[in-house]
Amino acid sequence: MKLGILLNIVVGYDDLLIVIGIFLSICLTIVFGIKTRQHLSNLWLSLFFVASSTVFIVKFLYATGQIMSHPHWFKVNFPAGLLRPLMIYLFVSFLLEKTKKITWHHMIQFVPFLMVVTYLLPFYLQSDNYKLAVLNGELVNTIGIMPSWYVYFQFTYSGLYLAFTFLVIKKHSGNIKRPSSGLKWIYFVPIIGGLYLVFALGLRMTGLTGSYNYYLYEMFAIILAVLVVRLMYLQSLEKKWLHEKYTKSHLSSKEIDDLFSQISTLMITEQLFKKKDLRLIDIAQRITKPEYQISQIINARAGSFHEFVNTFRIEDAKLLLLKAYPKFTIEGIAHESGFHSRASFYKSFRKLTKQTPMEFVNSVK
Repeated sequence: MKLGILLNIVVGYDDLLIVIGIFLSICLTIVFGIKTRQHLSNLWLSLFFVASSTVFIVKFLYATGQIMSHPHWFKVNFPAGLLRPLMIYLFVSFLLEKTKKITWHHMIQFVPFLMVVTYLLPFYLQSDNYKLAVLNGELVNTIGIMPSWYVYFQFTYSGLYLAFTFLVIKKHSGNIKRPSSGLKWIYFVPIIGGLYLVFALGLRMTGLTGSYNYYLYEMFAIILAVLVVRLMYLQSLEKKWLHEKYTKSHLSSKEIDDLFSQISTLMITEQLFKKKDLRLIDIAQRITKPEYQISQIINARAGSFHEFVNTFRIEDAKLLLLKAYPKFTIEGIAHESGFHSRASFYKSFRKLTKQTPMEFVNSVK
């Protein structure tokens, strides 16, 4: 049976798995791309899904025969496929090691990818008519021919980065196993990657390629769907777990007061409030307490983490207004105090002082 979809492409119902894979890859690219600001590891995860989307699209075009209508996609899957194991390794590495800066050590790992792109570039620059002639068998292509050993290089390359990923996880296993880390799901990454690689290698070694290779990508689409469901489940489970932890906490009132005082002192001495992307985990790591406990203490004594941080920012802004205004603009003072924008600064300032910044300045003079 066939089903018509957009772009006049007619696909079988079994091809819908690949279409779903493309859709999920694009969605996850957007989701984790937006979250890159929160943690740099999400950059690599979003790029992994970009590469996955590319490979899915090329495989889909081949299977449905639409590659003839879109020859510019021809061979794009080669470098895209090489990116995936690297992106997973960088994602896990940045996530567990809390890396906040990309260095040349990270960029040098893109050399194999760049070599493949450079090797295939003369072919990519050919016209669509040339690529169509190659696809139709009317022309013997002599440009950018991948050697027979390349596929085994891919397996070796993927296997090495799978091993590197496993070593990073093993190195940080002590932190992962802590109940407050919420990172136990990371063990699924090398397990799923390993099973996928073994299955793909098995197909290659037994000569079961062609349609079976397409089924392999259908399996990949199913894994993506399971991943989405799993991530949603883990998010809801984490919220439930945190709620239970709050109710079972045995911190006394004095312990909460002492820890709150310690957190407040830390905020002032290290001026953490000036960090625009400050998170609970940043504070938890500095005083070696579970993140859920820090959240409980702040919520008990300050209402919410957002309000707690803004209290320090407003106090800092008030000092700057008295000392630096009008030498520094209101917007400059807002950014210096840790606010993302002038609007958020005005809103928080009025909420906490019942005045606008200018009204405060005039009232003090």
